[in-house]
This record gives sequence, C-alpha cells and structure tokens, in this order.
Amino acid sequence: MTTLGDLAIKNGIQTGPFGSQLHASDYTDHGVGVVMPQDLGENVVRPDAMARVSAEIAAELSRHRLQPGDIVFSRRGDVTRRSLIRDGDGELLCGTGCLRVRLDPERADPMFVSYAMAMQESRDWLIRHAVGATMPNLNTGILSELPVRSPRLHVQRAVGEVLGSLDDKIATNRRIVGAADNLIRAQVTARLVRPSQLWGALDIVFGEAFKGDLFSAPGIGRALVRIRDLKSQKCQVWTTERRPKEFEVQPGTLLVGMDAEFRATRWSGPAGVLNQRVLAASSDKYGPAIAREMLVAPLRRIERSKSGTTVIHLNKSDLLAEDVLLPVDSEVPALRALVDPIWDRAVAAEQESVRLASTRDELLPLLISGRITVKDAEKTVEEVV
Repeated sequence: MTTLGDLAIKNGIQTGPFGSQLHASDYTDHGVGVVMPQDLGENVVRPDAMARVSAEIAAELSRHRLQPGDIVFSRRGDVTRRSLIRDGDGELLCGTGCLRVRLDPERADPMFVSYAMAMQESRDWLIRHAVGATMPNLNTGILSELPVRSPRLHVQRAVGEVLGSLDDKIATNRRIVGAADNLIRAQVTARLVRPSQLWGALDIVFGEAFKGDLFSAPGIGRALVRIRDLKSQKCQVWTTERRPKEFEVQPGTLLVGMDAEFRATRWSGPAGVLNQRVLAASSDKYGPAIAREMLVAPLRRIERSKSGTTVIHLNKSDLLAEDVLLPVDSEVPALRALVDPIWDRAVAAEQESVRLASTRDELLPLLISGRITVKDAEKTVEEVV
C-alpha cells in the first residue's frame, strides 16, 4: 500500500484555476472543454453539456490543460467522483471545481489507479477526510495522502486491460446512443413548429415522497428511482413501501430531475418506482423520443430564469407557465415510425452498458485485492462482451 502522492509526478496533483482566473463571462458554446464536477461520469468525462472557452483563454490557462492518463476528481460536493482522461477526449481544461492527478508512468498505470479509486475503501477514505460539514471539500494535501493499493506495474496494466475491455464496450454503446440521439434530434427539432402550452401537451407525473425509514437494501422490495440515480442509471436503494399515487418507471421512461439542473433524461436502469424531486413526462400521442425534444427548450428557459439563485428547483408553476412547440398532427405517425425504433435501440445499448458496468464493479474489488486472477476475470469478461 502506498499513497496517491507517491505515485504522482512532481506537482502532479493540482487544483483547477481559481474563480479570479476563469470567469462565467469566459464561457462559450464552442471551443476547449472545461471539465467541471458535473461532467465527471463513472470513470469517463461527459461532454454533452460541458462548458467551453476560446483557444485564447485556454492558452492563458495552459498549466491546467488535461492530457490522456490524467485523473480528474471533484473538489467539492461528491468528492468520490472521478474520471480518467482518455485518447479521443479532445482538448480539455481542468475546471475550477476539480483536482487533477498526473501519475508517474514508471510507477503507476492510470487505468488501474482510476479503478482502484472506485473501491469502496477509497470512497470511504475520501468522505472521512474531506473538510467541511455542509459542503465537503478536497485539497491537494488530502488527495496526496489517499492510500492506494500498488501491485507491480505489469499486474496493474493487466488488471486495467481486463476492466478496460468492459469500459471499451460501454464506450462503443455510448457512441451508438450519441448517434441515435443526434438522429432523433435532427429529425424532430425541424418539425417542432406548432406552439402550445406545455401543461396538457404532455402528461406530467411527480414522484412520491417515499419514507427513508422504509428504504431497504438492493433486491429487497422495489428499486427506488431518485434524482441522484439519473446520471448513473443505477438505483442505490430499494423500498418496501407502497403509495397510492406511485408511478412505475420502466426502461425508456422519460424523466426530469427537479433540482440543480433540468434535463430530460431517458431512464435505462431497472424498473422501479419514482421518488420525489423527479418527474416523468410521457405522451401516448407523441412518444418519448418526440417528447424529449419538445422539453429541451422550455426546460432550458426555466433553468436560465433561475440562474441567480444558489440551488435551483423546478416546480409545477414553472411548467404551467411554459409554452412548447409541437409537430403538425399529420406528420406525427410518420415521424414516430422513424424515431421510436431509434429510441428503442438507444435504450437497449444503455441497458447493456448498465449490465457491463455491473460486471465491472463486481470484478473490481476481486481483482484489486487479488482474490481472483486476471485469467479468471478474462473468462468472465468474454462471456458478457
């Protein structure tokens, strides 16, 4: 066992730029991506809604430029979130809310170390040592002391390759999903021409306030879809409670988180029931693919109208006040015949990724701890990839 600081190059652990160096007015719709905590997925960066800056601003902040093999941690909030920068991620900067770790290639394999950081023991250590009761924070000193299992480099690389093969397939599915969504968007948005009130055009159902003392371990009762699950597409808790107005979520259901950011999200996790602070939007007439594109503009307007507050919340009154654009009725059947199968293909790819991620997460502690061999893990991976 060693520490993350021992495996990093000199000055390899550093924070992103201070707020005085990077202002909100510097962000643009195009240019070099700036990785913020919300862009950190499960070991990958999410470029979809990433803030960007011009090449000139990026040049001024060149010491914060990221390169393949860097590991980026969230500096505040959920301090266990981290992503590995990979070939093909493009030009990126470490954002103000993140920390960058750059490892010594002669001592550590970035893929292995990033996976080791996903171990529950690493997550628990970060949570215990983060400073601040209300908003946990990391700094370079804390991150440098993070204990890391460090087998020989060739073992690290072998473990990284096995687990990485699962992530490679997940990445392929992610590209399939991205292409599917782009095609849906291109077909639908051009046909949204008829204004109407949002409320009534879509069926909106709000999640129920399931009681925390009736939450249960995974597999006991029913999966509970909470706002924190929308990005991971994984349910963390189950519930044994039954509520009279509960809403059942199925793969392919269109959901919207009602705190912090408002995004129409396709659910690809397990069937479950909808918790408070999440709404489901549906339409027997338009289907989920068209409905999602209908929601993009009004949700963006609502989010921007609340940008001056600390934590923004989506309310029923916001939806009642909004308009939405609809396709012409006569075009809906042909449009649905085109986009609904694409939507279903994206759901299938995302569900496969969820299963692959589950396999990866099961193998992770066994490989890192040496309880199974790389060859045994390779056999398991061959069965699911």
